[in-house]
Amino acid sequence: FPAWVHSESVTIGFVNENATYSVKEGLAVRVCARIQSGELEIDAIVTLSSSNDEAEAPGDFTAITQDLTFSANETSICWTVNSTNDDILEDDEDFMLTLTTND
Repeated sequence: FPAWVHSESVTIGFVNENATYSVKEGLAVRVCARIQSGELEIDAIVTLSSSNDEAEAPGDFTAITQDLTFSANETSICWTVNSTNDDILEDDEDFMLTLTTND
């Protein structure tokens, strides 16, 4: 997980910056981002994107590219990432989540 997004004087990152989440196939995991430093006086948009690693979309998880809006004075946002039950016995597999901004 790339952990930080810097935008002027505000830093946004994953709540668990070096987290590894485990989930059984077919279930979902809840992931959160928060304001790490600074304070939002206006809305800020960050983009959450997933990318393949050992786990590959759509067979192992539902790919995601989504804009997340932090409202002024909001401190955290959570979302759900779904895994796919492909009925194949596999070792643990990873995929990546990244937060970015255009600012």
